[in-house]
Amino acid sequence: MKQIFLLGLGGLLWLYCPQASAQNTQVIDSLQQVLSADIADSSKVIVLGELSWEYHIHHKEKALQYARQELTLAEKINFPKGIGLGYLDQGVTYSYHQEYDKAIDLYQKALPHLEKAGKHTLIALTYYNIAVAYSKFEASEKAIANFLKAVDLLEKQQDWANVSQSYTGIANSYATLHQFPKAIDYHHKAVKVAREHTDYEMLAVALTDFSATFNTMFDTYHQPSYLDSSLVYLNQVHELLKAGKVKNPIMQPSVIFNMGNTYFQQENYEEALPLILQALVLAEPVNLQAAICQGNTILGKIYTRQKNYAAALPHFQKALPIALETNPLYAADTYEAMMAWAADQKKFQEAFDYQQQLVSLKDSIYHLGKTEMAERMGLQYETEKKEARIASLEQENHFERNRNILYLALLAMGLLLSGVIFYLLRLKQKVLSQKAALSEEAREKALLKQALAEKQRERLQKELYLQAELNQVQEIQFRNEMDFKERELTTNVLLLEQQSGFLQKIKTRLQTMLPQANRLEPDLKEVCKLIDNRLTSEQDFEKFMVHFEKVHPDFFSQLDKTAPATLTPADQKLSAYIRMNLSTKEMAHLLNVEPKSIQMARYRLKLKLNLPEETDLVNFIQQL
Repeated sequence: MKQIFLLGLGGLLWLYCPQASAQNTQVIDSLQQVLSADIADSSKVIVLGELSWEYHIHHKEKALQYARQELTLAEKINFPKGIGLGYLDQGVTYSYHQEYDKAIDLYQKALPHLEKAGKHTLIALTYYNIAVAYSKFEASEKAIANFLKAVDLLEKQQDWANVSQSYTGIANSYATLHQFPKAIDYHHKAVKVAREHTDYEMLAVALTDFSATFNTMFDTYHQPSYLDSSLVYLNQVHELLKAGKVKNPIMQPSVIFNMGNTYFQQENYEEALPLILQALVLAEPVNLQAAICQGNTILGKIYTRQKNYAAALPHFQKALPIALETNPLYAADTYEAMMAWAADQKKFQEAFDYQQQLVSLKDSIYHLGKTEMAERMGLQYETEKKEARIASLEQENHFERNRNILYLALLAMGLLLSGVIFYLLRLKQKVLSQKAALSEEAREKALLKQALAEKQRERLQKELYLQAELNQVQEIQFRNEMDFKERELTTNVLLLEQQSGFLQKIKTRLQTMLPQANRLEPDLKEVCKLIDNRLTSEQDFEKFMVHFEKVHPDFFSQLDKTAPATLTPADQKLSAYIRMNLSTKEMAHLLNVEPKSIQMARYRLKLKLNLPEETDLVNFIQQL
């Protein structure tokens, strides 16, 4: 289970205005009165911007209406700061409502006007907001570039709190790219700046996000030491909270929950239990739904593992409706925990029902993920296309300027030449007139040749540009197809593993019941036989082979060419699982054997492939 972090890059409107949790009608009425008074147009621009801010969370259309009025009036009175704010306020509204492509376009329009007005703080804000918007659809490289621009301006103004915040944004972007050494380096910078300037609020944010990166590293590499490092930073934040140096009411339940969750991942239930209970008490007054939902699920898991089933159930029942309403991933985690709770008590029908609901929910999550990924890639593609078009226009303007300079130079040379001709005309009028005619002809040929070359170059550039766009679209389509096939293959393997595991549990339970049910022994043996037939059925593997060949074409033909001896279907099945990089435990579940049997099967397969002893079987198959 992931940690919850509510104080990192969620604050898109950093350094611009205080965060508003509810629409303030008193402030709105006051601003409306000021707007209707006889004040300067520049002041009206500022008031319209404030009204846009008040509405940007709860009423998108009104916020955009006021921001557009702000922009129109600022353009009318030629007020650069107001023009920049007009674009910026619209971008903030679109960003809050997750329309990041529109937000980025408006932020970029704001920049030249804010630079003209010399408003460096607002320029830094704009770069920061652009970076956050890019990070929302995982364009982490562009996010990092804009964070660095914000840092450069903020350091010059010695705005150290927001320098620390920007360093944290860069670190989180590198963590998204799994470039963890760089992420850790920037986390250290964020912590160092906050400590040097005794900004405890920013220090708490920097330390909390630092611990999140170690949790991401644990999820990636599964090394327990990363959880220890995460706890070190969370404990530092906890000490700041106990000392009263951090006042944010949401920080305390978040950090205590994250500490409890980390101890839970370490299976240290004695430490985890009181922390999770404390986090739930603190989360209720501030309505921190993520902590309430995940906290109750974790408590249910702990009580289940401690065989205290009666204590576990109420926590699952409290977590489930919140999870279904807020986050399908939380709901999947809760259903999985409830399935384990029921199976542990041998309530197999309940366990099966929870499994069915879990499978249905995972299908919904999968389709939702595909939709979100398509939208994210669409946003990124549109943004990149606009940037490419801007670059192309700038290049065309550059060529146009150079051509105009050339024409002016030619005109100046022509005038000079005309003066010389006029001066010499008195002496050798006939000769010079002939030379002038030849010179004019040569000049016209040169101009004609230059014009033809220019047209040919423009045509070639256009063809190259269109070809590049076509290649890019084809590449995106190919990546989408491969991603869909890989997801479909993984989903089939996971469902097959769950089905095999579940049937094996039922079989084991039935076998334990055989001595106690003499009259039913023939029927129970028949059921066990049916389960064995299902576990050894080749139908599922044939379906799996069809999906596998789509993702890894020619794999089995290359494998057969490599092997001196004929490979059995079992050898092919094992090779396919190795190619998917499944663990020994996962293969054992799928093949319904012990892990030791998998190791022996690998050794026999290596012999059949006639591989040298020093050759690693997994690396060999991965390279086919």
